[in-house]
Amino acid sequence: MQRAGIETDYSEGNPRETAKRRFDMSLALVRSMTVAICALLSVAAHGGDSGHGASAGTSVSYGPVTDFGSVWVNGVEFATTNSSVTVDNSAMPDDAHDAGPDHHRGLKRGMVVRVEGSFDSDGVTGTATRVTYRSNLMGPITKISAHASGRVLTLVAAGQTVLIDSQTWVATPTMADMQGVAAAAGALATGNVVAVSGLPEATGAIRATRVEKTSDTLAAYVAYGGEIEAKGTIRNIGAASFNIGNLTVRYAAGTTALPTEGLRDGQPVEAKGASFDASTNTLVATRITPDADTLGVTDAGKVEIEGFVSAVTSRDIGVLFTVGTQPVKTTPSTNFEPAGGEIITGARLEVEGVLTGGTLTATKISFK
Repeated sequence: MQRAGIETDYSEGNPRETAKRRFDMSLALVRSMTVAICALLSVAAHGGDSGHGASAGTSVSYGPVTDFGSVWVNGVEFATTNSSVTVDNSAMPDDAHDAGPDHHRGLKRGMVVRVEGSFDSDGVTGTATRVTYRSNLMGPITKISAHASGRVLTLVAAGQTVLIDSQTWVATPTMADMQGVAAAAGALATGNVVAVSGLPEATGAIRATRVEKTSDTLAAYVAYGGEIEAKGTIRNIGAASFNIGNLTVRYAAGTTALPTEGLRDGQPVEAKGASFDASTNTLVATRITPDADTLGVTDAGKVEIEGFVSAVTSRDIGVLFTVGTQPVKTTPSTNFEPAGGEIITGARLEVEGVLTGGTLTATKISFK
């Protein structure tokens, strides 16, 4: 019998030669095993990737776009070459000319996006395979009021409360991106139609990360083919109506564009339609669709998500809570920055962890 190309029949020859051959065979086997083990360790360390150090499995980052070059989300720069980019259900071309200091392939600062792809081992770069953006609402402003402190401007648009602060990006068709309450107060007026992106608070208000005026008036917006859009959780479900925040949504009994499972209180949906009564905050919807999960997947090797704590459900073993609509749990090994930070309803934070069965197990929580 032979192994590793070395003769193993020692029935002939003198004892000293036989012993030498046995030693040579053992040494060869050790060398072969060492090479094999090193190769396996190298594959494991690199996740099978050729030099990029990407995390194994699907990775997802959810939060506002903060900068360009590629696309920056949650402190990570994601390369978008050859990636799929979708903005409000429209596919964006992979056009190198559609890039600048304020935009990249239809994406703009402050837009809350979901990035699917991989993180590099350095923790600050990654590669996006898919970037998805969907606005929180599109609709006319019916009220503007300033907080006494001057640090927050409150809008009511399509029946939804929108909070603008110093971190909110504001833009109009004739104004470059600017940040803050003063920029919003100077650029926006009652009756303007705006597209809003932001993070829902526990109260149901939207903490805006970007507000962009798309039209001076609702009439002009609708004439151009625009629709009012609102996302949120159904409450006060009736025979042909329900509420999203302070918006009343009505729909005809024969409407076919409804979720196949029907409608119920507590269900997250998106409602769209061109008929809106500003005096009663009523939208006549022609389409009502289930609102996709924040992360879009139920399992991921690495997740980063920014948002507001909407509920704390248990503190028995770790903390069970919800960021937006995403369930999160902590463990004794979860790292908090700063140390001693408390998870309470309304807190703004960023969670990193592993997603399993739809629940995010936090490895790190950073308070904003």
